[in-house]
Amino acid sequence: MTPEDPDVVASAAAPGDEGPPLELVCRDRLLAKGRRQWLENSGCAARGSFTSGGFRLDQGGRVLIAQGSLVLGDEKGSGKDAAGLVGFLGSLCLELWAHGAEPVGLLDSLRVGGSSSAMMAAREPEQIRGELHAAAQSLGLGVFGGECGTSLQAFDTLFVVMVGVLPRVPRRDRAKRGGLGDRIYRVRLPEVSLAERPSNFLAVGQALREACQKDALSWVGTCRDGGLIAAVDWLETTGKGLKLEPRATARAALVDPEPETFLVAALGDMNPAGLLPDNVEVVEVGWIGEERLIDLEALEGSTLRLRPEEIRRDHQSPDFADADSGLESPLAAAEDYEKTLFELLPDFRMLSPRSAEGRESPHQGLPRLSGDVGLVRLGARRDLLALAVGSAQSFSSLDPYIGACLAVCRVTRALAASGAEALGLLVTLPGEKEPGADLVYEGLRNAADGLGTTVEMAIASEGAGAAPVVIALGRPSATRLVPSRFQRPGDFAVLLGRTREELSGSLYERHLCGVCPGTPPWVDLNAERRLQDMVRVAGEADLLQSALSLMSGGLIRGALEACGVDERAGQLLGLVGESDENIRPDAWLFAESPSRILVSVAPEDFSLLKERADRSQIQHRFLGEIGGDRLEIRGQLSVALESLRRAWHGSTDGDG
Repeated sequence: MTPEDPDVVASAAAPGDEGPPLELVCRDRLLAKGRRQWLENSGCAARGSFTSGGFRLDQGGRVLIAQGSLVLGDEKGSGKDAAGLVGFLGSLCLELWAHGAEPVGLLDSLRVGGSSSAMMAAREPEQIRGELHAAAQSLGLGVFGGECGTSLQAFDTLFVVMVGVLPRVPRRDRAKRGGLGDRIYRVRLPEVSLAERPSNFLAVGQALREACQKDALSWVGTCRDGGLIAAVDWLETTGKGLKLEPRATARAALVDPEPETFLVAALGDMNPAGLLPDNVEVVEVGWIGEERLIDLEALEGSTLRLRPEEIRRDHQSPDFADADSGLESPLAAAEDYEKTLFELLPDFRMLSPRSAEGRESPHQGLPRLSGDVGLVRLGARRDLLALAVGSAQSFSSLDPYIGACLAVCRVTRALAASGAEALGLLVTLPGEKEPGADLVYEGLRNAADGLGTTVEMAIASEGAGAAPVVIALGRPSATRLVPSRFQRPGDFAVLLGRTREELSGSLYERHLCGVCPGTPPWVDLNAERRLQDMVRVAGEADLLQSALSLMSGGLIRGALEACGVDERAGQLLGLVGESDENIRPDAWLFAESPSRILVSVAPEDFSLLKERADRSQIQHRFLGEIGGDRLEIRGQLSVALESLRRAWHGSTDGDG
């Protein structure tokens, strides 16, 4: 046991034993959750649980976001069961309800611990996502989309972004948040059976919305990561101080996660107990102070005051491979690309989760997009919001700075391919204990600046490792959204962007030789921005029939999804594509170079697309004509689409 582990610190003090000092407990917890860096680095633009004002809808109201992470199946008890998932999602709903917003759906990112082989064992990711969908539906939520990938962590981790609609702007947004002397209360939901939990959350949530509409509450903070993190969120969000009494500063209350507990600030003499159901426990635990600090009065009579300027961290250089060792790994090419493709299909399937529909389908009348892009209609006027989620775990392990840049590029490029422009980014950061955390923060900021967007909101997660999960929120800018699937036989398939011989960190390399040291893909933020801008403008001009951003799995996985192989039913459109003789054949198929989008255009529009690409200094390559029942890359592979579809979805019958 080490004092640096906050969970060990919290449990180290047995009844009657003093245990480690309260200051050590608190500072260690802040370190694990990344709060030290946020409090002293205003450039990160992290503002607690919500953006300062949310995203305005065209016809009034706002979109609010809550996000969180859940470690599944760790030694403290399985969060993978239905009760744990319902409690986790319910706590996110409570954040939105407490701000007067109505939760409508979510986007998820599942990081599966262990190697790629563990990822395929017992179809575990599909089971987890099925349980997530069931928990979401019990709360009346839709699942708009998501992504799945591997992690170097020991346990699976689920990241969720929940979307809510605020129909009007609360008056407290135009006033100061709370007044000096306003009371702080701890609100805890009652313990009920699994069957009663969704209705319990819904009843409390409705009461919180009504309290918000009456302007009875000035602030709400979730204790999902412990009371201390809720208090620090208060400091970040309001800039005012917080005085907590001993009943709120017990070690367990400060450190232990309590997803069904939260802190609220009531205006004036208002007591929230009169606004909530009778079975909800409401206890007064503190009040608002003027000085910007957290004042913790301990049970033993001592007082600990945490000020942002006093919370510092000891800088440690990240322990990564020496720069001189970052040469491309000497990976021998596979002998049979068709065989390798079939062996990789289970990984492709896990990386391409399909969105699940809630009580009201968000996809009615909308095109089908890739699985990591979700669409939802919000508000009375049905404004359209697009969301994309992604990370770059395999590249973050090679270089955390480049991995963070690639994650930002992935999600913004996915939105651009669909015809949407990023409004802002939401990120799940690694805790400061993770090697290279500073490089991750720097990569996120620089990539966001280079692509013309901003980090609007951030949380820290102990299960994130060195790889941030990034979510981009966007608003469609085109007259129509651009689907990701090929649409018509006879159209031309074109690859926009440059493919390099970059195989380190790719699924292909991990399949052949496991995790190897190497150099991550080259990142050119200027080229990335030119590509995204050009594709969005081409979509607005109705020039593109389809567009799909290439990410994990490279060109071959993108071609499979564009042909419709990842759908269990529906039309399959083949492609006879050309190869690039100037690079290794396996790099052409499997390299994961960024800044690439696979598009299709009508033959009569091909010359115009080339002109636009040349004007934007974007490399382009004609792949071939769409049609037929096979996917063929000349000289490398030729496989029947029906055979690929059966193998993708787990059936092994049929021939190639």
